[in-house]
Amino acid sequence: MRARSAIVRSLMAVLVVVLLAGCEKPESKIVGKWRLDEQQMIEFFSDSTLVLGTPVRNFSGVYSFVGEGRIKMEFSGAIIGLAGPQIARVSFQNGDLVLDGEQGSTLFAGHHVLKRIGG
Repeated sequence: MRARSAIVRSLMAVLVVVLLAGCEKPESKIVGKWRLDEQQMIEFFSDSTLVLGTPVRNFSGVYSFVGEGRIKMEFSGAIIGLAGPQIARVSFQNGDLVLDGEQGSTLFAGHHVLKRIGG
């Protein structure tokens, strides 16, 4: 009976570890460099800063998570800053980052599937 109880406890502990490993938050999964399209990339850093790389120049900014699965990106600069905060739904599919721009998000309007660059 004791052996059975020990096995059940061990299996429950393994189950908890597996479930927690699968629940990685978008806040940590988003960190890294992502290809937005053929000419643009975006990099999210763990300190909540970001860089949008375009053929013309790079634009810096900050991001924060505002609610469950929603990100707010704010870019600095005379031109890009005028676009205002960009809010998008964040999800992950097959290792890709998916951004669905919410109403008013001019820079990220629509559905975007971003591929990770590098590891």
